[in-house]
Amino acid sequence: MRTISAVCILALILGSFATTNYKVIAPMNLKPSRNIVTVMTQVEAMMKNGGPIDLVHDVLNQFENELTAEQAAHDELHEKATEECANEADFRRREVNDAASTLREATATYEGAVDQHRRANSDLKAAQGALLDTRERLRILAERREAEAAQFGADQTAYEFNVSNLSDTIEYLDELLEGEGEFEELAQIDQKLMKGAIKSQKVAEFGTTFAVLAALANKGADADAELFEKVRNVLQNLLDGVEEAWLDRIAVEDELIAANESETAAANEIVAELDAYIADLQEEIAFLHRLEVEQSGVIQAATAKRDRNQRLWDDSEELCEAQAEFYEQAKIQRREERDIIDAVRQKVQLRWG
Repeated sequence: MRTISAVCILALILGSFATTNYKVIAPMNLKPSRNIVTVMTQVEAMMKNGGPIDLVHDVLNQFENELTAEQAAHDELHEKATEECANEADFRRREVNDAASTLREATATYEGAVDQHRRANSDLKAAQGALLDTRERLRILAERREAEAAQFGADQTAYEFNVSNLSDTIEYLDELLEGEGEFEELAQIDQKLMKGAIKSQKVAEFGTTFAVLAALANKGADADAELFEKVRNVLQNLLDGVEEAWLDRIAVEDELIAANESETAAANEIVAELDAYIADLQEEIAFLHRLEVEQSGVIQAATAKRDRNQRLWDDSEELCEAQAEFYEQAKIQRREERDIIDAVRQKVQLRWG
């Protein structure tokens, strides 16, 4: 696409009037024509902008054709210039519209990316907070299990202490019954049992035992077999109760372990899910950032393209108006030269009516 300038037209008219003395009216406020360098620049720009190849060929062919046509009559140049002006306006209009469309799409994409980026950042913050809470929950579960295990160990120590003391007491009771022990030892045995009762927090359960042992100690050597049997039964029942309670305690501990393992597994699963979710969000945020940078570049390029083509469009419109005005002025002067006026008149009638 090549716009024919008023300077070219003026040069041709001067050539046509070489044998006359008529004054040529020069165009006013006309801008310089595009030359071959400008055309090549335009072709390069169109190719960079993805312009149709046929249009590129048209521009090159048109420029070549116009080199030959520049020697023709002014009316033919005017007709070609008018066509070129229309083509240029159509091309610039399409370029401006294309840039505006690209600008709208890029702006919408950019704004959407910004909104999604803001949402992803908010989701990331929430996920990171949930991850911290879940890890804190795991810490609490670990501490609780440690405390439960420690308590179980203490209970086991108390249980073993009580079983040992009760078993020793029953054995010593049998020795007393056979006359081999000393009743004075019952006070020490009583103290040991009290210590075990306190450790296991079962003082109430040991109450009857303490009472019968006190009764036996008071009777001393006068105690009969019936009292010994009663004391022994009380001790044995207490021992059986302690062992049964320990079995229950083991069952409770097993339940606590299972519950802790279940809660820990669930929390670890949540941590794994949150870690994966956070990784996905971070990847999305990185993508959205790249998209924002990319679309920002597209927006700048589209804006520049729109403004540049609008400016070229305005310039071409101004030049085309000047060419049309110059044509009318030159047409009046050519009437003094018959050969030129006849040719111009025919074409002016064809073009302007």
